Amino acid sequence: MVSLTAVRGAIYFPTHSHNHYQSWAAYDPQAAANDLDYAKRLNLNAVRVILSYHWWRENRRAFADAFDDFLLKAENRGIRVLPVLFESIGEQPTKARRRPTGDAPALKSPSGATIRRPWRWDGPRKFTRWVANRCIDPDVVLALEIMNEPGEYEPRVNFVREMLQVANQAAPVVPLTVGCKDIRLNTQFSDPELDVYQFHMNLPPTEKQARREIRDAVTFARAHGKPVWLTEWQRLRQSPRSNLRPNYASLAPIIGESALDGDFFWQLMLKPAYMRKQRKKGRINGLFHADGAVFSAADANALADSARTESRGETADRSVEWTERQRPPEEFDVGGGN
Repeated sequence: MVSLTAVRGAIYFPTHSHNHYQSWAAYDPQAAANDLDYAKRLNLNAVRVILSYHWWRENRRAFADAFDDFLLKAENRGIRVLPVLFESIGEQPTKARRRPTGDAPALKSPSGATIRRPWRWDGPRKFTRWVANRCIDPDVVLALEIMNEPGEYEPRVNFVREMLQVANQAAPVVPLTVGCKDIRLNTQFSDPELDVYQFHMNLPPTEKQARREIRDAVTFARAHGKPVWLTEWQRLRQSPRSNLRPNYASLAPIIGESALDGDFFWQLMLKPAYMRKQRKKGRINGLFHADGAVFSAADANALADSARTESRGETADRSVEWTERQRPPEEFDVGGGN
């Protein structure tokens, strides 16, 4: 079994991609190379990326070229990939909303109509097999995540159960996981069982609550004999900085000192918020500008330090000098302040 511990990662969307469809329909090999180099500077060893079922259906060859290129670039940098096959968050993926570039909302994948109609699942099954067969090298792919945040909605849960079986049959050696928001929802999936449990903790109010949530998740996962990853986190809600701006330094030390087997912060590249409602408020997330400058050197140092937890007791290497630029690019067109 591939190691599922000591994972230190980030969620990855290219700078100008607002959703998974844009990430792959407008894939830029040079931008991907640069961005993965930034991840390496942070001592990260994994990235979590949402794939695009709809772009795969529209242009399988282009998707294959982009996905294979991304896997190769990650492998060359010692970074493993956690591909997410399907997404429950966002708006319905109508043709009008599937735009390769420009402002666009987060998109569900597949559509709600497909999720509710099992007789439409042949396409997702083929996509799942196709991805699983490309992800059998444990040095390249960390695990397969079937869906981000399926929740407890019965049609989605049944869809995920079916795709877990398909993936397990296609590539039985590949670890499987689901992007559960709540740690207890991992137990909805038992045939096959998940190889690793996930939970999300984006904006805990206080340090005390963050520590408690992590402790409870680790205890729950250990009771079921599973490693556990925190696959979405951002910052403490209560901190001196504007609540619409990144502040990874408020939460990174807590995560780095925890007993978690892995974590992925939201997100590597500086971008407007994923959800359109938050985007309109002016929220931004991320660390790196496209040119490699960081939004916050304090955040960069905190993230790099927390990624060294496998070398506990050693002083973190602070030889990296960060170019800091604490303002969003003009093209983000985000409003708000506090």
